[in-house]
Amino acid sequence: DFRGQGIARAILDHAIDFYRYQGYDGMIALPIIGDFKKELHYRGTMNMYSERGYEEIGQEGQTKILYKKL
Repeated sequence: DFRGQGIARAILDHAIDFYRYQGYDGMIALPIIGDFKKELHYRGTMNMYSERGYEEIGQEGQTKILYKKL
């Protein structure tokens, strides 16, 4: 089990840096919210994204729509 070791956060940090370097304007994330098993949070947690400046721009069912300006 690799959860809780910061791997997803490190990958997200790298992706943010990469897409910023490539000239992208922003990034979207679609985390699932609710009381699910940890295995269903494969898209990342709300906390992981909010710590990196993502802001909520909408919601579809149990999926939050987040945006980060680069």
